[in-house]
Amino acid sequence: MAPTIPGWLLIICYLGFFGTFLAAVRMLIKRKMVTSTVITVLLLPVFAFINVMGAISRTDQNELQYWVTSLYAMEGWAWVSFVILVYFLSWWYQALRK
Repeated sequence: MAPTIPGWLLIICYLGFFGTFLAAVRMLIKRKMVTSTVITVLLLPVFAFINVMGAISRTDQNELQYWVTSLYAMEGWAWVSFVILVYFLSWWYQALRK
């Protein structure tokens, strides 16, 4: 069985995921940044799916190590995941500024 990331890091990842979802829903209710928030809500399950499906083939690395290795190996799923992550970070930046 392949190693997995530490529990505390997994908790941080899930908090970020659900926190982004809840913040996006709140932004939609307030009708702020509607277009980018809808994109965020739609990309959340895509992001989760890509990362789960991409990490299935790992053998001797945990999820984070495999993702970084896949980025260096120029694998498509890792780069799509990276672009979505950068989008989420920019969305958070915009949301906290408003």
